[in-house]
Order: sequence, then structure tokens, then C-alpha cells
Amino acid sequence: MKHLTLILILVFSSILFFACHKEEQEEEEELKTTVSDYDGNEYPIIKIGNQYWTQENIRSRHYANGEAINDYMYPNNDANLVEKYGLLYSWDEVMHGKKDSENNPSGVQGICPEGWHVPSHAEWTQLTNYVGKQTEFQCDGNVRNVAKALASTEDWLEFEMTKCAIGNDLSKNNLTGFSIYPAGSGAEDSYKNTALFWTCTEYFNENYPDENGKKAYSRQLHNYGVSVYNRNSFKTCHFSVRCVKD
Repeated sequence: MKHLTLILILVFSSILFFACHKEEQEEEEELKTTVSDYDGNEYPIIKIGNQYWTQENIRSRHYANGEAINDYMYPNNDANLVEKYGLLYSWDEVMHGKKDSENNPSGVQGICPEGWHVPSHAEWTQLTNYVGKQTEFQCDGNVRNVAKALASTEDWLEFEMTKCAIGNDLSKNNLTGFSIYPAGSGAEDSYKNTALFWTCTEYFNENYPDENGKKAYSRQLHNYGVSVYNRNSFKTCHFSVRCVKD
């Protein structure tokens, strides 16, 4: 009987130890304020709702396994802008050979650091829906007018014709701290007036079968826009990337 009691005490103690250890590890993970990629770039982490996002655009030149990333562009073709704006990647390079995903979370590590993943169409929607439901982030009380709350307070071209446009009074931008800069898409005149982000979700439209498999969902902000716009873009385009914690 004494032996049985001793065994039960030891088993219970072990369970308690590992449970506490797991809680400590989870607390340590939550306390981290940055995440690093293979190249040593550090990205601040921001929590919005129950999602953890990189607060800056990805600028990796290698995947987490050390393999080189080849298909990328500099914002405005200027290497000096990479530290602030990140790099612009084609969709295939972002995915790193992984299948597309509509899931939330996506489960697609792709170009992201270990423990992080490329957000799906659903995860971007979750972000913008959450921001839209917070009255302090709405412009003019409209749930769709959230672009200003996500855009940075600098570098966007001015646009004063629309009250809730990103380019109207930049000092009122970035209430969320998400800090989206207008990195453009590599296309002429896109720098400073737009920001585009890849999702890991392919776009299909039965009315345009010739385009199926060639496009993916993306998100776009304009200096003259008031919302985060849902786009479908050819995979050969070069856009920015943010990552979400697993």
C-alpha cells in the first residue's frame, strides 16, 4: 500500500511539474517582443485581437532552412528602402513550394520564420473584421473605414479630398500600431501611394477559367482609399508579406 501511495505521489508530481513547465514556456513565448528570421533580421511583434503579427514587412533573403530566396524586388527599385519597407516577392517565392490554404490558421510556413506562417485570405479577413468592430479604430463610425488605423503616419502621399482616406492628415493614422508603409508593388508610381500584401490562398473564378491557378488573393491599401481592399492578383506580381504566429 505504501508503495502504491508513493507511486501515485510521484506520478501526480510529474504531471504537475510538466503542466507548470508548459505554462511557463507559453508565458515566455507570449512575452517575446520580436521574432528573427534566418538572416538575423528582427521583426517586432504586435497582437491585434487574438492574432500575433509581424509589425514590419518581411525582408528575408533566405527561407528558414537556409535556402536562398531568388525572386524579389526592392521597393521603388531602391535597396536602401528594404530595412523600412521590406522586400517585394512573387507569390511562388512566398509559398516555397507549399500548397495554397484557405484555413485559419493557414499552416503554410512558406517564407516566414520558424513558428510563423503566411496568412490566408481568412486570416486577413479576421484582422480587418476585428479592427472594424473596434469603435476607436473606425473612421467616421464606419466599420469598413479601417485603412487609416492600419497605415503608418508617414510616407503616404497626401490626399485631402476624402476625410477617411489614408492620405488625409497622416497624423491620425496607425491607431492600431500595425504600421503599414506604402511599399508599392514594383510597378511604376506605386511607391508611396499603395501597399499590397500576399495571402497564401489561391483565387478561382468559374467565369474566367483561363486565369484559374494563375492568381491568388491579396490585400491592398491606397493613399486615397478608406478600406483594406480584397484583391485577386497574378502570382507573378511582387508584393509585401506579413507573417502570423502559429
